[in-house]
Amino acid sequence: MVAIPWRSKSGSEYMPQLFGQKTRPTCKWALRDLLERLRPRQAQDPRDKVFALVGISEEDRRFWGDKGVRIDYSLSVEEVYAQATEEIIKSEFMDGLDTIWSARQRSEVLGWPSWVPDWRMETGYGCTWGIGEPFKATEGDKGKHVFIPTDEPLTLAVQGKIIGRVTYRSQYRHFGELFQNNRLREVYNDCMDRLKSYPTGEQVETAFGLTLIGGLPWTEALEKKNMTTETYTKKYMEFYDVTQMTRDTPEEEAARDEILQTFYKLGFDLSWIRQVLDAYCERRFFVTDSGHMGLGHHDILEGDLIVAVVGLRWPCVLRPKSENHEGGFEFIGEAYCHGLMNGEAIQELPKDEEDNYVGQIFLLK
Repeated sequence: MVAIPWRSKSGSEYMPQLFGQKTRPTCKWALRDLLERLRPRQAQDPRDKVFALVGISEEDRRFWGDKGVRIDYSLSVEEVYAQATEEIIKSEFMDGLDTIWSARQRSEVLGWPSWVPDWRMETGYGCTWGIGEPFKATEGDKGKHVFIPTDEPLTLAVQGKIIGRVTYRSQYRHFGELFQNNRLREVYNDCMDRLKSYPTGEQVETAFGLTLIGGLPWTEALEKKNMTTETYTKKYMEFYDVTQMTRDTPEEEAARDEILQTFYKLGFDLSWIRQVLDAYCERRFFVTDSGHMGLGHHDILEGDLIVAVVGLRWPCVLRPKSENHEGGFEFIGEAYCHGLMNGEAIQELPKDEEDNYVGQIFLLK
């Protein structure tokens, strides 16, 4: 049994002012919720994964008349899923564009649009699914996505601002790889070699340490110990180095444990390691030509762009399909970009007469 909360309801059973009228009780669910929660339910015709749910969703064209998902079996599977994604984006007032995050789990169909989720695939977080845990909640104005029609099929137009081009990405995508054989120290040194200052004015060491845990807030243990940014900057790599000490003999084990106790008293414990796991698993460190660092979807490559997109919860990784960008962009996935997680880049954009942010147009294909 899957419980999915309804989005709206009508009829005399719900609205006393309609008593005595011939109105049927009607509940409507968000199509996005239905498609995500019912992924395990398959259909002989994959288009029915969408069409079978339209009638009980807010994207029912019969309900609106002039908008919503059009049931048309002349469309291909890709076209049906793209139409559904587009209608969800247009109808969800606050966070419709966030629907495309589901597309970071790549479809196995060759030529599938990079921004369209394939709801036939089961999903989750972690190494099994190739998807990192959601980043921490962020604040700040990310803007509202304004739908821009395009003449090109299976294409989504979004607006935003390029934060930078990736000039370095770590070779490790799993927490286990990062925490073994001093590889975190290796990545740390790579970033320190490339950055001598940070755009926020913080020390590069501070930016790296906060990126490692996906930004503030601290873990509960660090909070209880009143951890300061200054102390954290001095201690987080020392703590990691101690975790790498050999413990082949009882004496080595005892020496390591004794030193670890001093870090536990500061608030560094397994909860910090867990926070690193959640932030890093299925992602890679990156550095951009603008001097920013962050964690990007594991498919990130050097040459990809880190972009703040109007209406998206987090920055994202886009891959130009041509050198001059005229061929559009491939949506790769999410990015934590230190210092720009609260809409700072979006808020630098100009606004139109309707108070909407206006940025560079990116055609996602």
